[in-house]
Amino acid sequence: MVERLWRSLKYECVYLHAYENGLGLKHGVSEWIRFYNTRRPHSALGKKTPYEAYNELEIQIWKNDVKITESFHLLSV
Repeated sequence: MVERLWRSLKYECVYLHAYENGLGLKHGVSEWIRFYNTRRPHSALGKKTPYEAYNELEIQIWKNDVKITESFHLLSV
């Protein structure tokens, strides 16, 4: 899965732009990662963005034979 992320980053961001310097590259990659996580739907996540999928995340914890469900929500991006 990580290999696909790097491939997408290269083909959708790095190879499409002729960055003048490292600072421009850093800014471009940061913007692309923000787009990738918040606006680009992923087929592996049921056409949700990682941000949407993470906000629906629930973790079930068993403590003393009692199931506790914790929900996590991001406040901002």
